[in-house]
Amino acid sequence: MTRVKALMVVAAVGLALTYFFPLWSYRLDAPQYPEGLTMYIYSNRVGGDVDKIDIVNHYIGMKKIEDTHFTEFKVFPIAFAIFILWALFAAWKPSLSTVGSWVGVFTVFGVISLIDFYKWLYHYGHDLDPSAALQVPPFTPPLIGPKNLMNFYVVALPHVGGIGILLAALTGWISLILLWRAQRAL
Repeated sequence: MTRVKALMVVAAVGLALTYFFPLWSYRLDAPQYPEGLTMYIYSNRVGGDVDKIDIVNHYIGMKKIEDTHFTEFKVFPIAFAIFILWALFAAWKPSLSTVGSWVGVFTVFGVISLIDFYKWLYHYGHDLDPSAALQVPPFTPPLIGPKNLMNFYVVALPHVGGIGILLAALTGWISLILLWRAQRAL
């Protein structure tokens, strides 16, 4: 039971990282940008070289990247606060129901968030302005990993906040398995 308590506290701490660090990062390298361009996606905003990336995007007809386009930036900080408090409650009162419900809802939240993220990437690369200076075929920026887009080499990876989310999910699942095994042993 002590391990489960500790693991659920680790889950809460992992989620707390989302308030201080980006969830995701994009690195764009191209000959015209030898220093590279970086965009960070936080739980409540985008940061990094967004203005420069918007200039490049404008030439191919992509929409401007603005915080106000993403209602998720209003939802995520509240959702993470709820999951942090819930994880701490599960650490205080560990049981199959408290940990299991946290793991279940958090997993569904994570899957829906990734689908939503992919949907945004798809629309940004497919809803191109037909009157743009450069005509390119529709594309989808990478969700994770590297991809060549025109003359840009793009790498998308979880950042510290995203790794904190993965840590929270992993420790939650381990806690649930430990509790399930302990229940079965009775």
